[in-house]
Amino acid sequence: MESSTSPEARPFLMTLDRVEEGIAVLVSDDGQRLLVSSTLLPAGIREGHVMSLRLEPEPEETVARLEKMSDLRRRLLERSEGS
Repeated sequence: MESSTSPEARPFLMTLDRVEEGIAVLVSDDGQRLLVSSTLLPAGIREGHVMSLRLEPEPEETVARLEKMSDLRRRLLERSEGS
C-alpha cells in the first residue's frame, strides 16, 4: 500500500556502501548510486549505516544565484562591447 505522505515530506533512504579516495558511495533500496564527498557525511557514519536524504528547494538562494549570474553576464557584455 502506498503512503499518503507527499514525496517532499518523505526522506530518501540511502545506505553508505563504501568510501573510496574521499568519495562516499551511497546506494538506495532500488540500487541507485549517489557519489558525494566523504566530507559531507555526518560524523560517525560507517559502511552499512542508513541515512535519510532530503532534497528541498532553496528559493532565496536560487534568486541570489540567478542575480549573480545575470550581473556577471551584464559585466561581460559591457566589457566585450567596450573593446
